[in-house]
Amino acid sequence: MEAIVGLIGNLATIILCLFKDITEEEIDKNIKYLKQEKWFQAYLLNEKHTELISYNTKARNVIGSMNIKKMSKSTYSRRQQKRIERVINKQS
Repeated sequence: MEAIVGLIGNLATIILCLFKDITEEEIDKNIKYLKQEKWFQAYLLNEKHTELISYNTKARNVIGSMNIKKMSKSTYSRRQQKRIERVINKQS
């Protein structure tokens, strides 16, 4: 059941990304928020990952599409963490 909910959430995010222009301000705001997360700090310690986060369009779009207001919910937070991990690992 959780897999279905996750799939629906991912589809909704993809659809939202297609229709919403993500601005550099949103990306920067979300990165600033994510820097508080231990798992994201681990990515920033890796030079290759830091470069992807800073310059890769796909990684930046995933980060910019996140809704920071929902990050306090553990299921949403985990789903976004997995999305970021997937895009960084795929682009590495």
